[in-house]
Amino acid sequence: MKMKENQFDANDPPTVANPLPRSGNAPGMRLLREWMRKTLNERVRDPIPVAERADMMAIERALSASLSAATTSEVRQAVTALLNHYPSRPLSEEAAAAVLEDWITDLRTCPADVILAACQQWRREPNTFAPTPGHIIERAEPIMRVRQVYLRMARDALGVEAAHVPERKAG
Repeated sequence: MKMKENQFDANDPPTVANPLPRSGNAPGMRLLREWMRKTLNERVRDPIPVAERADMMAIERALSASLSAATTSEVRQAVTALLNHYPSRPLSEEAAAAVLEDWITDLRTCPADVILAACQQWRREPNTFAPTPGHIIERAEPIMRVRQVYLRMARDALGVEAAHVPERKAG
């Protein structure tokens, strides 16, 4: 069974330095990183060779897919698992459902693997209190921004008109 590209691996979570761990050493990612180190003049003078376009196209597809938002179920599972580490005062069933809906609303644009990585990071820090959605977003956004930059660069390298790349709005 093939795993989806951005499936979370607790031993190799996405980070700013390696935003797409399963593709970090793929030929397309190496090619993209080389492309990103070039000056604009070098990029114009030396476009992606035809023989390497397939690798770049594969990484463009992986990056595009890596920005897909988590499902409601994926957010619910990640948040529930995280909050179970921080016992709190009991809430009524209605209040607990409302809190969970707030989390789902606030994290709805984040990819599942990035949410899980941010939750893991919070858990592993010396925090003695449960996070708010903002704490998780604060850890998730840098990874998403790097993925967005990489995607824009891959599309630039391929000469593809940039389609809409999801971005979080401030506030």
